[in-house]
Amino acid sequence: QGRVGSSWDFGSGWSGCVSVQTDPAVKPSLWLSVKAVVWSFVGLRSRKAFDQDTQRINPLHVVLVGLMGVFVFVAGLMALVSWVVPS
Repeated sequence: QGRVGSSWDFGSGWSGCVSVQTDPAVKPSLWLSVKAVVWSFVGLRSRKAFDQDTQRINPLHVVLVGLMGVFVFVAGLMALVSWVVPS
């Protein structure tokens, strides 16, 4: 238990060693990454859809879209505050 290279079974189908398996027949798409990040921001995602996403999206796309999403969210909050609170 707890050794490097070992995997743990937590009973829910998740193991401690996570590997992303990409299907060569499915090309990673930026649009799929955008949808996955938006659902992550909302916090609603089914397990089946999450498993499909891990096989169909590019991790680099997820990071880039996530950073852009955070930037847009913060900029939107700043604009909302400057609109509501007159200076």
